[in-house]
Amino acid sequence: MKVRLGYVVGPEGRQELRYAHTMSYRTYQTLSVEERNQKLDQMIRKNLENLLKVLKWNTAHGIYFYRFSQNMIPLATKEEVEFDYITPYQTLYQEIGNYVKKNGIRLDTHPDQFCILNSTKKIVTENSIRYLGFNKKIFDAMNLPACTILHVGSGEGGKSASIERFINTWKNLPRSLQKMIVLENDDRTFHTKDVLELCQRIKVPFVFDYHHHLCNPCEESLEILLPQIRDTWKQSNLIPKMHFSSPKSATSFRAHNRWLEPFRFYDFLKIIAPFYDSVDIMLECKGKELALQKLSHVLRFLPSIHRFTDGIFDFTNKDCEK
Repeated sequence: MKVRLGYVVGPEGRQELRYAHTMSYRTYQTLSVEERNQKLDQMIRKNLENLLKVLKWNTAHGIYFYRFSQNMIPLATKEEVEFDYITPYQTLYQEIGNYVKKNGIRLDTHPDQFCILNSTKKIVTENSIRYLGFNKKIFDAMNLPACTILHVGSGEGGKSASIERFINTWKNLPRSLQKMIVLENDDRTFHTKDVLELCQRIKVPFVFDYHHHLCNPCEESLEILLPQIRDTWKQSNLIPKMHFSSPKSATSFRAHNRWLEPFRFYDFLKIIAPFYDSVDIMLECKGKELALQKLSHVLRFLPSIHRFTDGIFDFTNKDCEK
């Protein structure tokens, strides 16, 4: 099984590559029109330049999977703020997109918990759709296929009603937005089986989050679920993707740790290996690239790991043959 590791935003250990701070709407309102435009331009330009630098740093260290933050473009989804965040930066977007394609990098995004397609509040659903449209514009500017990971969302009114609300909203989305959506199981409401059945109904890929599965398990075994999860990716032509993280502590199990537990991760590999030839695993931890490298450096000493780079290795456990 070929494995590629990725990390979220960051990098944590490279101060010169960190993105500019975002701007709050309250701060925006205190500025003159000229100050607003100048501040936004400086932040967006720096963030896009740093995104390209981060991608170059990643590939230099053998990391080809990365989640970037939509906060690179401050206030772009705020309805009261209108500005062109595409045209003035088209050269930068194209440079990023060209680098991604040339180096075979996988990029995706994961909106925060306020992006809820099945909300019972119309304004929340409308804002969420606007958020997806913003994501699509960014990927289009880079000339890359858009991919955004979402949770099912609200459980208000019960699971069945909530899933039907999601489907009704999804059916009315433009096809371009439907195609960018990938769903993930969450740690409280919609467990692995719930999300798998939804993905099968609307034919979208399923990102399996192992930590969420431990927090919010279902009755079916992973031996039954994993092949079905894998098959949701077939029509996308993408390598199946999963999420992995370690709990902060026994008493704060749902929260993500700064670091990763190598032997828990190794056990996870043994669980999925019988069903996957290739998988991309996003490491969700506060240590970001430092945690990825620390994990990789431990894995290279373990049996069945054939390490190529910090972010790529083969796992060939003989006990996990199909």
